[in-house]
Amino acid sequence: MSNLGPLIVNIDGLTLSNTDKTLILDDLIGGVILFGNNYQTISQLKNLLNEIKELKPNILISIDHEGGRVQRFRKDFTNLPSFYQLANASGRNREQLSYYSGIIAGYELSQIGIDINYSPVVDICENENNSLLSNRTFGNNKNDTISLSSNYINGLMDSGIIPVMKHYPGHGLVNSDSHIEECVSDNQEQSDKFYKHFSIFKKLIQLYNIPIMTSHIHFRNIDDHIVTYSKKILNMINKNNQILLISDDLEMHSAKYKNSVEIQPAERVRLALDAGCSFL
Repeated sequence: MSNLGPLIVNIDGLTLSNTDKTLILDDLIGGVILFGNNYQTISQLKNLLNEIKELKPNILISIDHEGGRVQRFRKDFTNLPSFYQLANASGRNREQLSYYSGIIAGYELSQIGIDINYSPVVDICENENNSLLSNRTFGNNKNDTISLSSNYINGLMDSGIIPVMKHYPGHGLVNSDSHIEECVSDNQEQSDKFYKHFSIFKKLIQLYNIPIMTSHIHFRNIDDHIVTYSKKILNMINKNNQILLISDDLEMHSAKYKNSVEIQPAERVRLALDAGCSFL
């Protein structure tokens, strides 16, 4: 992956436009992220991915394919359970179900040529009313989250897909939504919970050499930057620069604005790269 450019971009439609082709060929582009608007049928999707790979054979194709309400492709794909449903499956082997969910997701994605799944969500959801994380997590139990996500990760990897655990160091530490607002944590209660959330990522990265996605939370008591732009917070998990860090979307509100002032795109890229992100 070291020979790839750092930018992961989306494309607009079901086929590549001339603008898309020019963009993908740029040396700065190392990956493409797919959304629902890129999918109509499996044969169409395979043709699209072949188009992309013909332009740049080593480019990484990625997607958010968690299950539940965050699953970009549905028609002709298995309707996967959410992580909340897996954690709350009664009378069944939850670890086995988590593994099978990873296996199925990974198999279906790998069959069409996808490399990376931005999943699982290993945040702890402290508040059921958290609109961003609702039904997307394994709950609020640390040990359950580690156990169930481990089985899911094994399933994805056994199917040939690279998992990405998110959103470091735990988006459940705030109830705000970084897509639409600045996410700030500056009270003592959240500070006390920080290391509980952080410890999940620390434990999992000891077990798996897989990428981590950074969140756009601003922990004011730790640094003046959001996590994605904070060398201090990223170094807490990646002291020896051995982990591949991928930023969440830099067009999200909490990455785009600071104190309601817009950060220009080139500056966002510089901040994230300087902090230690490998892909943006």
